[in-house]
Amino acid sequence: MIDGVFTPAPASESDTAISILFRSGKDVGLAVYSEQADGSWSGAWTYENVDRVAYETWTPKDGARASAKTKTATTKVESKPRAQAPAAPKP
Repeated sequence: MIDGVFTPAPASESDTAISILFRSGKDVGLAVYSEQADGSWSGAWTYENVDRVAYETWTPKDGARASAKTKTATTKVESKPRAQAPAAPKP
């Protein structure tokens, strides 16, 4: 958000939500995450043309709320899917 308006831009240290469009081989996917009060990030991701969504939580290694400058350095990805992760579409 810039001045209260959603504006696509590179991620910054002050972001509390991110969306990521990614490519894996020929497959395209979308991931959306939001920062939680405890410093973890919860989100969902899927591939294009797949009717399933995977959920996961990224938790800071030390269990404490990560500071803005150390989110990337101290965050460990701990996947906790609530549903089976989507398989990449067959080419």
